[in-house]
Amino acid sequence: MRITSGNLKGGTAKTTTAVHLALGLARSGRTLLVDADPGQDGAVSWSQEAEDWPAERCIVIAAADRNLARQIRPMLDDYEHVVFDVGPKNPNLLQQALSLSEHLVVPVRPTGHDLAELGKSSTWPPTPTRCHR
Repeated sequence: MRITSGNLKGGTAKTTTAVHLALGLARSGRTLLVDADPGQDGAVSWSQEAEDWPAERCIVIAAADRNLARQIRPMLDDYEHVVFDVGPKNPNLLQQALSLSEHLVVPVRPTGHDLAELGKSSTWPPTPTRCHR
């Protein structure tokens, strides 16, 4: 599976989403996590600082330049999964990552209303209600 975590807006949890996707996919096959954010090396730093990073199953590389597709394309067949973490405000990198991906995940920052409703969605099992006829 090839997935891009991207959004041209900053601060939407693209790196967090990409890292968690890559770690989850690494459970089912060798995974490449491509840190394509020239503004910060979030995914690379995360993998270096995590004490229990599964380095043999989830390889992380920085590839945030205008030759992203050309650099990564020859590597695609070496991995069962590839996850791209594309930084904000860089439509060229996003387009290149998408050209190598099958899926796009667009993280968005929730509004206040979304956060208020979140508590309701974590109530399981639902509270029984009475039906009136």
